[in-house]
Amino acid sequence: GGASRGEEKEIHVGGVGRKGGGGGGGGEEEDKRDVNKDEEVEVLDTSKNVWERKGRRELRCGDIVRVNKMQHFPADLLLLASSTPSEVVIETSCFDKDGSLRQWQVAPSPLASVSFGDGQPESLSSLSNFFLVVDPPRSPLYLDKWNAHLYSSSADQVSSCQASFQFRQLLPFNARLLFTDWAVGVVAYRGNDTLFALNGGWGGCERAERLRRHQDEEEKAKKEEARKQHIESIKEPVAPADFEASTGVKWRSFFTDVPDDGNCMMHAVWLGLSSLLKYYPSLKVDEEPALAASAGEFRRDAVELMRKDGGYREAVLNQLQLWLSVDCDLLFGLEDFFVLPPSLQSVVVDLNQQVQLGGADPSLVDYEELVELYMKSLLEEQEDSGKKFFMPLGELELDALCRIYKIRLQVIKTESLELIAEGSRRMQDVSPEDEEHVKRSVAPALKELEEKSSCSEDAREAVDTVLLYLNNILDSRDDHKFRSIRAGNAGFQRRVGKKEGGCDLMASVGFTRETVNDEDTFVMKEIPSWIPAARRELQDFLAKKGDLTRLVDPRTIRPEFIYDRNREQGSRFVRILNVRTNHYQVHLPRPP
Repeated sequence: GGASRGEEKEIHVGGVGRKGGGGGGGGEEEDKRDVNKDEEVEVLDTSKNVWERKGRRELRCGDIVRVNKMQHFPADLLLLASSTPSEVVIETSCFDKDGSLRQWQVAPSPLASVSFGDGQPESLSSLSNFFLVVDPPRSPLYLDKWNAHLYSSSADQVSSCQASFQFRQLLPFNARLLFTDWAVGVVAYRGNDTLFALNGGWGGCERAERLRRHQDEEEKAKKEEARKQHIESIKEPVAPADFEASTGVKWRSFFTDVPDDGNCMMHAVWLGLSSLLKYYPSLKVDEEPALAASAGEFRRDAVELMRKDGGYREAVLNQLQLWLSVDCDLLFGLEDFFVLPPSLQSVVVDLNQQVQLGGADPSLVDYEELVELYMKSLLEEQEDSGKKFFMPLGELELDALCRIYKIRLQVIKTESLELIAEGSRRMQDVSPEDEEHVKRSVAPALKELEEKSSCSEDAREAVDTVLLYLNNILDSRDDHKFRSIRAGNAGFQRRVGKKEGGCDLMASVGFTRETVNDEDTFVMKEIPSWIPAARRELQDFLAKKGDLTRLVDPRTIRPEFIYDRNREQGSRFVRILNVRTNHYQVHLPRPP
């Protein structure tokens, strides 16, 4: 024993084995159960093969000890033998407060048949042919990451592994033996704490918990420092004016939510393309398919066009052939297969099993019929927990949409959202004076709204709506319709007006309440210089609630944060952000 923690660890078994090594040294303080008591332990004298008693503090890694029923384990032990090899019952509540009983078992190995303590030294002669290699100690050591191996040796040559020990052969220090008359184990780690975490609990004494917190804090600090360095190293974001000049299209400074109607991706593509052609009809191309009047009709039209597209059908056929050729257990790990309707999944699984078992010839499978079933599934409405939805689009469908509708589809990398948001924030030009004004006016209104709201979602919805008003005003400064909000409007009342503190927030960002054409109306006659600062304050509020997308100006996103499909279509952009599973936002153009 005595090697420092973290060194490679090989253990003499009972002092007889050919190889040796060390284990973690003593802790800073004794466990509370025996803080003033050095308990006696039965330790095997390997020269005589008899049990002798010695103090727990005298134990060394590699010592073989015996623990009797109702006794605590004096160190972290590797279980070698027991009165009931198939069922060794232990209790760990003394260090992890878990009162449930655990059933451990002796691992099948040459050591399991050794007669420990029978008074016959020759019974231990086989020990000299084996040595254990145990994972280096860490603090704490998770059981699912721990292992030990028993090797045989002959003529100074290491032979094959004779047995492997897993967590069910590890007896943690301070745990107690129950219902089992006796158990024999070799000391793997010694000290004043167990090195093992059981059932999510931290073992030993309070020192282990303090160490865990310290390690967590260190890890958190390292990640935060790495994040800051990454942010500092990223290139400057794209200037909005440069992006608009390069595309020849004016764009909004924010993403727009797509309705969660179970048809989100198709809805996003339809909304982006229809808005683009509405404001920029010059981008229409010859022989372009007529665009449907709704997202639902667009899905039906798009699937029918894909059905007739030879390239798409061939890609689907190749995918189906792949599904029939792989092991059935792998199928549900493939994302495009996992999202299929259950009815089609069953058909593919049945065919896959027939092919794999030799009951069907792959060349005789009617793949054209399978392709038709697949196409039909794209229009099949599914239901889960009362909510209806369509099969999500896969890579094949997105490629086909780009080709058929001649669009350049850009999907923003969601995993880069934090860096994108930081880049967008850099582009906001806010003076210290404007920021100070906003801290005095808008920040208190936000705090009041949050305190008076019945739930955080109410406050988030109100702030999101007011932010939309400011975005529209700043994107279209000359369009006065965005500066007038009817107080009686049903949507305004539901999202802002009826919420306590909602109207005060409107006033804090520059709206005044007046009567216009006999209607109660919120009006912003002139755009104050501090409105960009107010917008950023609202964005920061939503970002703290986990909505980073509100910090993002899509025009500033650098190309490396975008999956760009079908670039040859130039400015016929559809730009989409996948916020979370089956929920999308789309970057829409604005009038020129």
